[in-house]
Amino acid sequence: MSNSMAILIQQLLGEHTKRGKLKVYLYYGDRTDDLMELTKYDRVLTTYTTLGSELNLESPMFRVAWWRVILDEAHMIKNSNAQQTRAVNKLIADRRNYWNTLVQRPVDHGDEFGLTRLPAVMATICLRRTKDKGLLGLPHKMMEICYIDHSAEERELYDRMEGEAKTVVRDYISSNRVANNYTTVLSIILRLRQICTDVDLCPKDLIASLPPINIEGLNGLIWRESRCTTKSDFTSLAFYFINILKNLTSV
Repeated sequence: MSNSMAILIQQLLGEHTKRGKLKVYLYYGDRTDDLMELTKYDRVLTTYTTLGSELNLESPMFRVAWWRVILDEAHMIKNSNAQQTRAVNKLIADRRNYWNTLVQRPVDHGDEFGLTRLPAVMATICLRRTKDKGLLGLPHKMMEICYIDHSAEERELYDRMEGEAKTVVRDYISSNRVANNYTTVLSIILRLRQICTDVDLCPKDLIASLPPINIEGLNGLIWRESRCTTKSDFTSLAFYFINILKNLTSV
């Protein structure tokens, strides 16, 4: 947070709050180390970088029993091993206990009640403007399907990735572990789509970890009018997985 950003925050608070009604403290730069000082305020604003720098210190931020912690731009802490992410996890918050008990823990264990609560909570707290709201005046969507030929490299890589994907998804389905590993399955589908767009989008370390494919044993390829498509049951497995998620997350 730069000085100009701090000034902007103060300005916005002045515009959107009534003077004297909300006490706000900017925990940034020259800041207090007094626990009781922070408890005098209704809101305390800080940055991920500031929290991360105090991870191993006796910071008052980690000793206050906060009512609720609000994380803006939370993609900044998507790496669970990053110092600032661990600092955020160290914060004490009363509402976090409810989230862990009613949503996070059930979702981690594939409990359908947790998967049902998650979209219900997100629909309540998230602002989502869809195209049908007409806020931007966007033209009607036009879809055009274009068939392209994969290069030999792209086709070989896609088939290797698809073979591994089918093995993983079938294992999850046969062991009834789809709900517990839905993020993995979505990641697999994403990688297949990335290869169709550009091989360079797929991480190199992931490509290197794939086993070699038996070219002579490949089947399911249909050549028609010089266009190559894949006749694969992975698509049906993906739709099967998506239907499971819809049933579990329907509100």
